[in-house]
Amino acid sequence: MEPFQNPSELEQYKRRLGFDKAGVNQNGKIWCFWKDDWGGSIILDTMQQLTIQFTNYDKEFMISAVYARCNALERLELWEELESIAEIVQCPWIIGRDFNVILNEEEKLGGLDFTLNEAIDFASFISSCDLSEVQFSGSKL
Repeated sequence: MEPFQNPSELEQYKRRLGFDKAGVNQNGKIWCFWKDDWGGSIILDTMQQLTIQFTNYDKEFMISAVYARCNALERLELWEELESIAEIVQCPWIIGRDFNVILNEEEKLGGLDFTLNEAIDFASFISSCDLSEVQFSGSKL
């Protein structure tokens, strides 16, 4: 979710929520919090994503939190950024949040019409990074 808060409030929220560390992306729309148990290093911080590598002893993984632009051309920049990470990642990698695009028209709930070209771009990105979708379970409401 978008915090709708000024990034200067990050430290206050970190303490209130009981976390030791926090990171925020360039435009302040993506906030991440974690405990000292995991060492977190920001790998890439851009307007549409924040990628952090976490380590704990011999365990390691990366998380990319995404808040994609609504414009298809601007999202192409995001796909390129994440593809550059996919080329170097050597540990489990989780990507999630709000891509502002869908793969299938059946997923559409309101808003602008479904655009096949945008879905094709998204599918191409998923394929080039060799990603797998976590299947949804539960009520759609």
